[in-house]
Amino acid sequence: MKKAILITSAILLTLNIIFGLILSSYDWFNVAVSSGIIILTVFLCLLADRATIKDGFKVSLLVLFFIIGLIQYILAVFMPSAFTDNWIFIAIIVLFGIEAILLTCANIVSKKSNESWKR
Repeated sequence: MKKAILITSAILLTLNIIFGLILSSYDWFNVAVSSGIIILTVFLCLLADRATIKDGFKVSLLVLFFIIGLIQYILAVFMPSAFTDNWIFIAIIVLFGIEAILLTCANIVSKKSNESWKR
């Protein structure tokens, strides 16, 4: 799974940069933010894949991270090219926070579930 995630992310990152070079309306700020989204989403997917959580959590987290990453990417492409007063950028950061919380909660619940089965 790790190999598939890395290869897919490398292809998406390359395509994103190529689109940034070709399209004049695709500002470099948006290219940088969307590239960061791809990298952070891959990082979260790799963390979820390596975590010692139950397979049900793992699969659902990977699907959820992919869907949220796609939403974040679309938001990044169409957001204004400035840090100040950028509510879309704030929404993207909040979505990353939600993903991190979900991964943490899945890890905690999975560990507690494993402990209860050992008794």
